Amino acid sequence: MNKIKLKKDCIPKRLLMVAMSVFFMSLGITLLQQSNFGNDPYSCLGFGVSGTTGIPFGIIFMSMEFVFLIFVLFTDRSKIGIGTLANMFLVGNLADVIRILYEMVFPTPSLLWIRIIFMIIGIIVLSFGASLYFTADLGVAPYDAVAPILGNRTPLAFRWWRVITDVLCVIGGFLLGSVVGVGTVITAFFMGPLVHWFNVHLSEPFLQRSQKKTL
Repeated sequence: MNKIKLKKDCIPKRLLMVAMSVFFMSLGITLLQQSNFGNDPYSCLGFGVSGTTGIPFGIIFMSMEFVFLIFVLFTDRSKIGIGTLANMFLVGNLADVIRILYEMVFPTPSLLWIRIIFMIIGIIVLSFGASLYFTADLGVAPYDAVAPILGNRTPLAFRWWRVITDVLCVIGGFLLGSVVGVGTVITAFFMGPLVHWFNVHLSEPFLQRSQKKTL
């Protein structure tokens, strides 16, 4: 993450960034799902549970986040904000809506090159959405808060806890029949650097420009 300190002002701009992040993350999840190359680790688990139970992905997404929210409430409530609630209640459900709308108009891509394009665009869009949501700094999703909290409370560093939690999600998703593929691997190991790039070149400059106008 970029070490540039951003003041807690420009709340309307931050709220706009949260709203944009919800849309882009939902769209990214849908594009990755349509590519059939595997989704990000957390969504991988969610789709696995959804496919096994028949419950819509959005409801599963919220339910899983609620479990992690209980952990965060008892360990570090400072990480909870409007961004937490937006991610928890809107991302999964909006992904379901976007998927339904897409499938009403377009067929599921079958050609390999189209699926690859969907995967690449999905990863980029998902990473951009995550960058907006982290930079807005109005709270993080319960799942995203788990690794930092454990990193602060145990000898094991945050990055290793993130790897552990992501791997557990992928294993759980795979056992439940979720697609695990190159898209899963790329999001697990390379999404972080891509989010950082968006932070430095787009999200933080966007927020800093609005801060300068208020001085």
